[in-house]
Amino acid sequence: MQPYYLDNSFFWLSPVAWWEEPSAEPSAPEDFLVVKLREALESLPPLQKDFIWAFYFDGQSYNQIARKLKITSKAAEKLHRRAKRRLRERLSRYLENQTYSL
Repeated sequence: MQPYYLDNSFFWLSPVAWWEEPSAEPSAPEDFLVVKLREALESLPPLQKDFIWAFYFDGQSYNQIARKLKITSKAAEKLHRRAKRRLRERLSRYLENQTYSL
């Protein structure tokens, strides 16, 4: 299975790992980050969540997503920026000592 990247600089996350049930206590820092990423993605508004899923997990383009969501491609770009900003805000405290960026 191919790993997926957020802006090619964030840590990888496969769709299978995304849906696996987290253990009661994450055993490694990467497990902890996966749990926090899952929580952050689930907290996004529906349109932003739909965009993130379509763009990063399904590999769709701005135009494809715009048609699916019935918005313009410019609106899709803005939606992407807002979603990334929200994720960055929610995850920044967990990534401050890491080399990852959103």
